[in-house]
Amino acid sequence: MQPPGYIHIVHKNRAQMLTRDRVFENTLKSWSEKQKEIERSVSPQPTSLSEEESLVLQNFVEVASTLIKGVKIASLKYSAVEQELFPLATQASEYMDRLFPAGKLAEPTLRSQVIDFVRSVQHLNHDTSNFLSEKAAVLERLNASLAHLELELQKICQVCGINSTFQYDPSQITQSQEELIPLEHKRKPGKLRQVYSKLKGKNKDKQYIPLSYNVYNWTPEDVGQWLESRSLSEYKDSFIRNEIRGTELLTLDKGDLQDLGVTKVGHLKRIQQEIKELNNRMTAYDKSLVFDKNSS
Repeated sequence: MQPPGYIHIVHKNRAQMLTRDRVFENTLKSWSEKQKEIERSVSPQPTSLSEEESLVLQNFVEVASTLIKGVKIASLKYSAVEQELFPLATQASEYMDRLFPAGKLAEPTLRSQVIDFVRSVQHLNHDTSNFLSEKAAVLERLNASLAHLELELQKICQVCGINSTFQYDPSQITQSQEELIPLEHKRKPGKLRQVYSKLKGKNKDKQYIPLSYNVYNWTPEDVGQWLESRSLSEYKDSFIRNEIRGTELLTLDKGDLQDLGVTKVGHLKRIQQEIKELNNRMTAYDKSLVFDKNSS
């Protein structure tokens, strides 16, 4: 083993292997001794926390847990928070659980675990701060636009001769605008309308609304119209010919449907499912009538 030295090139393709430099060797030796003295003077940190450090950690955890919970709650309502901040909050929560495995600080508390937790909270704090700053800038621009628009609205309302203060008028709202009206401005529906709205929501793609909400009052023609709305018009004549009214429709089983000419498995399944939904609808209808009677 040769200590560091110089390579002295004497001639092309000729060189002495190594030449010793006493001055360089002494400098390197003194530098090594100084490094050892510095390492001996700096005492290493213990692996576990002291009581005072544990108290500081507990205070930090209380504040950090508030931020973590706030991010998780916000992620349930806002998809942007869920995409950008929820993974960081989850990671910080996992590190915190390692420090508090049973609801209290682990003994002994390893410094390496504390460092991992602090770094994860630093990351969450940094990204949350940037996220809020970006949103604040957007909201500030929107507020400025609204303030400017408010002034122009007052001017144009004077030109048009209308009130500058917006007032909700149901008679002036078209069907296409109905979905844009805030819920607090809409008329609260009655109990029967609420039940029907819930059941109608399950089949938004089916635009058919029967002549009577009460299926018991359906005529064979109503049943035929109902089949048409379900793209099953090929069985309409058979149902009408056999005088299948609403009351009979609710009690049809697989064998009855086959007797009516429904032989395709897919159509059998579909009609049985539709009849099941009609029965559920009538059950809810009956309950609403009972509730209205009792409340009156």
